[in-house]
Amino acid sequence: MICLFSIDVPPYIPPTREYLANTLLNKEVIKINWETEEYLQTADNLMLGLDGWTNPQGASIYNFLIMTSDHKEILYALRDLSHVSHMADLLFDEIEKILIKIGPNKFVRIIFDNAVAIATTMEMD
Repeated sequence: MICLFSIDVPPYIPPTREYLANTLLNKEVIKINWETEEYLQTADNLMLGLDGWTNPQGASIYNFLIMTSDHKEILYALRDLSHVSHMADLLFDEIEKILIKIGPNKFVRIIFDNAVAIATTMEMD
């Protein structure tokens, strides 16, 4: 019985923090981004949702979510818009970039959370 457990097995060396935080994480982000772009190329009936909030440090953060007809939610972008004084201008530009990149005909609805920004952004069209 003792001989059975005396087999030479190289010890397991866990990955370093740097490898996990840099190499492995970057590979996963690239893979997920590629899969998301592939999925969105064939998807239809999409909804673009925008939501903004202020984090504890006082930064104005906006997320851009894409919701699909098969009930998937994709966090497409996060933007720190703290430096922006005219929010509607930037929201219009960000929405336009996303629509152009994915295809405006794929979207059936855009959902906002800020009534003033919505009204101003819609007037810009």
